[in-house]
Amino acid sequence: MKKLLLGCLVVSSLAMPDLAFAADSSENISTSTDDNTTIPAYMAPGTVIKFNEQEESVVLREGDNTTSLMQSRLQTVDSESDLPVIKPGMIVVYDALGAPIVVVPESRESINVEMKEISPLKGILPVALKTESGKISWFDIWAESSTASGQKADDGAAHKSIGLKTSVSVKSNDNSKTTTVRILDRGPYVKGRILDMSKQSFGKLHSTSTGLFNGTISWNG
Repeated sequence: MKKLLLGCLVVSSLAMPDLAFAADSSENISTSTDDNTTIPAYMAPGTVIKFNEQEESVVLREGDNTTSLMQSRLQTVDSESDLPVIKPGMIVVYDALGAPIVVVPESRESINVEMKEISPLKGILPVALKTESGKISWFDIWAESSTASGQKADDGAAHKSIGLKTSVSVKSNDNSKTTTVRILDRGPYVKGRILDMSKQSFGKLHSTSTGLFNGTISWNG
């Protein structure tokens, strides 16, 4: 009987470390939650998600899962990327390449997200914009027997050197009004004058009775 009791004690003592280890492991798992979870680095282009009070993502709009470019980017995601931490009410919009570009707090106003085609040339300003300031006069282009360009028009103008048929923006420095003309003739040749506008174009900025005004012209050179 004593031998049987001793054997039970030995078995119990051997089993206790395993039970203690299991308890410790369970405690570590339950306390290992991450409070700094970041938003997904990439999702299907066009996707819009919102995080609720439990910080769970809710898809507001499905993106294009067929985009092969997104798949290639998903394979190169840097796990240490400096992404925003998820917060309740956060809304994330994914751009045409599947990357997050808009992170905004929840708003009472509806959010209208419009995906636009990315164009590498869109928004690029002209390489050189030339300007010139001085006196601007007017002439009756329709009374001319001919013009340097061979054309006549209500938006015609004359300049000594700007390329013929070039569009030129004209701004009055006196009242800030603007209009656009085309260089169809050569002139003016009076000192201090930079441009002769047709009577019709001049009338958009000033009364023709003024004869002259101080202005600035600009064109792509």
